[in-house]
Amino acid sequence: MRKKRVIVLNDSLRFGVVIAIIVLLAFFSLKPELLEIISFSPAGQCSVNADLDSNGIVGSSDETIFWQEYALKNQDPLVPRWTGQIISDGGSLNFPLGVSDPEGFPLNYKIYCTRAVIGGVITVDCDVNNPNPYNVQIDNQGMLTWASPAGSVGSYTFTIEAKEDLSGLVNVPGLNVAEKVVRKSLSVRVEPASEPVFTNILIDGKDVSTFSDYIPATTNSLIETSVSDARGISGVELAFVGFGKPKIADKIANAVYNSGSGKWEYNLGNLNDDGLAHVTITAINGAGVRKSYPKFDIEI
Repeated sequence: MRKKRVIVLNDSLRFGVVIAIIVLLAFFSLKPELLEIISFSPAGQCSVNADLDSNGIVGSSDETIFWQEYALKNQDPLVPRWTGQIISDGGSLNFPLGVSDPEGFPLNYKIYCTRAVIGGVITVDCDVNNPNPYNVQIDNQGMLTWASPAGSVGSYTFTIEAKEDLSGLVNVPGLNVAEKVVRKSLSVRVEPASEPVFTNILIDGKDVSTFSDYIPATTNSLIETSVSDARGISGVELAFVGFGKPKIADKIANAVYNSGSGKWEYNLGNLNDDGLAHVTITAINGAGVRKSYPKFDIEI
């Protein structure tokens, strides 16, 4: 016949076991709640669920545990998929980066480095000591803007850095939150700009293309031209080069835009001269691209 062994706890030992069980239950019930992030405000403060002691406070050691755990939960900013951008020479790029932070921290942006290939040659190769030679701008909202200079046809890669701004975090004992940084590249191709297109050039209402010889004109004659470009026309120049006898003195003049007729005009009376001259008219578009109409001859 097997005998049963009976363990008898005296009062003091029984009391100790009960207390130990209560402490363990309290520890495991408090810990998960203490580490649970409930909300985050832009100012950098977090709120948590936590069981409070009889005095209504959580001990500093618990706060330290929470903030160190939060440091592990801080995630990298999220960068969406970027597609390559194409602009025309001398044109502008406006591109929203769309970066966001999972915890809601504000972000600071900068160009980390730039790579440029112009004419098939690498002219800039990601020099972090000169990261932004083309003056690309990024505002606090993550909007990237770039005004490409005329003559910048080529391929560009801008490596962009987004970094969490933790300056608003409160000073909490045991705080250990590292700033998260992400970098990603945006490709931009600059293609040749469109050229100005001349519709016609008229002298006293007659199309110069219909004349096979020099065009007769007077000091009251008006030269008119209709020219267009997707980037707009910033100016129209006339170059007069005298020839023969008598000849008009060489001169560069600027036409004036007539908003009523939509044409650029120049009055030959402004030359204060008469004789023969070759005339070349050049239009300049908003990107600085120049286009000349075939020269023609006049006699004043």
